[in-house]
Amino acid sequence: MLVVFTDMNLLLSLLRFATRLEAISPIGFQPTPFITFGHDALFDKADHRKGLPIVSTCTLCLQLPVLQEFETFKNILINCIENVTIFTAE
Repeated sequence: MLVVFTDMNLLLSLLRFATRLEAISPIGFQPTPFITFGHDALFDKADHRKGLPIVSTCTLCLQLPVLQEFETFKNILINCIENVTIFTAE
């Protein structure tokens, strides 16, 4: 299943969510951004973040949860992207 972002504001919010930047740098990104997929085995059962996207803005890694329902995944991802407002240390 593919998530297509056609809303430019949502795309900019995704960039901000994953990198904490407001625009793509003219020289690109260093290191190269990448995405991983977190299965249940990768999460501690008591981890309160289970089922939520996890971002490392230092390594430019976006870890996406693997969920049973695509609509649930999409709604969680969009909610996180739209509502992230603070920078927290990992």
